[in-house]
Amino acid sequence: MIKSVNEFIEICQSDDPKVYTRFNNDLITDEIGFAIIAEYPEMADNVAENKTISLNMINHLANDEYWQIRSRIARKPNLTRELFEKFANDPHESVRHRLVYNKNTPLDILEKLTHDEWEVCAEDAKEILEERLAKEALG
Repeated sequence: MIKSVNEFIEICQSDDPKVYTRFNNDLITDEIGFAIIAEYPEMADNVAENKTISLNMINHLANDEYWQIRSRIARKPNLTRELFEKFANDPHESVRHRLVYNKNTPLDILEKLTHDEWEVCAEDAKEILEERLAKEALG
């Protein structure tokens, strides 16, 4: 568990891979996460990458002005239906494209993405949708 903003910063700046990977896996409470973002906005990407952030933090970062942050959040496995819909309509194609590869994207949203204005997203969505429908048919 990461116990302070300073500990998180030290972990992220470490050259030791065993230490550095802690920013991704160690628990970050909302209190610490929001403090990191407030004091070091450039570290929001690292907070978004963390596998333990709460749905509250996910909702907050889903509204970030930077598409890179929203894209990191769009791949989280525990998104709500509302967030899947939000990201499917994101103005940045990379955020929409990230949903294509989220295993939990609802099929109807994946189908919507097959008509995305960005051809790469639409084509990848078609391929993934076909794969998921085929798996579903097999049981």
